[in-house]
Amino acid sequence: MRSFGTEILTDHIPDKNTIFLKHLGAIKPSSKFISYLVALKYYEGDNDVASKRLDYTIGIEYLNEDSQELPHIFRLHKKELFFNRKKPSLIIEEIAAALSTAIYPLEISVDHTGKFISIVNHDQIKKRWPIVKKKILKEYRGETTFKIIKRFEETIKNDTKLEASLHNEIFFSLFYQPFYMGHNKELKENSKIFFPIEPYKGSVIFSGETTINPFIADDSAIQLRYVGMSILPDISRLHVKRKGHLLISDLQIDYDLDQNTYMPNFIDTTCTIYDKTKKEEIKAIELMVTRIEDDKHTKSSFEQQQNKAPNTIKVKPKKRDWFYGFKKKNV
Repeated sequence: MRSFGTEILTDHIPDKNTIFLKHLGAIKPSSKFISYLVALKYYEGDNDVASKRLDYTIGIEYLNEDSQELPHIFRLHKKELFFNRKKPSLIIEEIAAALSTAIYPLEISVDHTGKFISIVNHDQIKKRWPIVKKKILKEYRGETTFKIIKRFEETIKNDTKLEASLHNEIFFSLFYQPFYMGHNKELKENSKIFFPIEPYKGSVIFSGETTINPFIADDSAIQLRYVGMSILPDISRLHVKRKGHLLISDLQIDYDLDQNTYMPNFIDTTCTIYDKTKKEEIKAIELMVTRIEDDKHTKSSFEQQQNKAPNTIKVKPKKRDWFYGFKKKNV
């Protein structure tokens, strides 16, 4: 895992091609369809080998005809889920991939700072759900399957719960952060960030500082860094085996923002959790979001994937025992 450096904050000697950034304004989305590779990794203790990894591709489409119109409306597409660098193979992974087809395409509203406001196409999601649910139940049964479906159904039927679940997804919590406004003349700002470090739990509040590098070369991005710290509350599951211990977490997020739109080209995140009482590292989370520059991930490629997604839920017979709590239905 990488260390917390300060390379974007070091002195820079500008040349004739350097722009001096005095402030950041409102985002100015482009009508161009943009896709990103997302890689999420989890580490246990101080191990440098990831214990769990999730990769997928996100396509983002801007729907407003006028970029000055507010709120900004985006349509998000999601495809190519890989668990530990492999296509879904465990039953739980296959169900997770199937549930994703109910949520996406996802339309959201965003304010002038880039902050996520609400889901726009909630009715479409609710209409897709019975089709996806039927496909899942046709393939799987068992107590765990029914619990997953019940929890998911309770979430998508309620606008507030569904939006809260997006806030607790790491990609959304970082991509739609309102970092782009309110910095002082030194391009610094004290900031609080809500970052999810535990699945199905509310986000942890980090307090820290956002700094923008004022020097920009003509062909490079605007560089922005957040560094913050949090003390984990007693209700965290990480306290179960560490009662009375002081658990702290450090968070660093590096953004490369497009000069014209102020939207991310690249996000690199490291969150590390320590047991300060025992002086040991508990776990770490890394997220990398990288804009794709080639033509391989076009809007049509996402639409083709989503149009056939309900038919891909069916799985091939596996030469192994089923995961506890899941059973394959006999046809």
